[in-house]
Amino acid sequence: MSIHCTSLTASLHRATLGTYPIWYGKGRASPDGGALFLCGHLELQYDFRIFIHMEAEKRGVFYRLFNFKSASFQTIRFTEKVDGEYVPGTTNEEVVEMLVDRFEHLNQRSWSVENELVLSLLRVIKQTLRRRLSRKIQNVNKFNNGQ
Repeated sequence: MSIHCTSLTASLHRATLGTYPIWYGKGRASPDGGALFLCGHLELQYDFRIFIHMEAEKRGVFYRLFNFKSASFQTIRFTEKVDGEYVPGTTNEEVVEMLVDRFEHLNQRSWSVENELVLSLLRVIKQTLRRRLSRKIQNVNKFNNGQ
């Protein structure tokens, strides 16, 4: 699947960001002992005429997301560890869960193949984040038990 610009002039400003494999189902070994199938590639393209406006106030922690067709913005702050203590903020898992809910809602209003693809990719991201968190918890437990 490719995301393309529709206007003739936009095609002069289009650039490919990259081609990424899409894994689904079973077939390739995964870290948790499961397996995945390569079912295709997603080619991402970006139309430089569209101004995507996100600012990182503190990269990895604090972001400004500008409202659609507006100069106003919303902020997102992720939790961070400072001097061994966690500063309040959201997590990657919460943001992904929010996006899943949003795309499920959009699909209920007006189903599309693109929404289904996004939902599939978000579900893969959720599974990957769960595995990552599980591994981190295991590593902390091993450290605390002196292993």
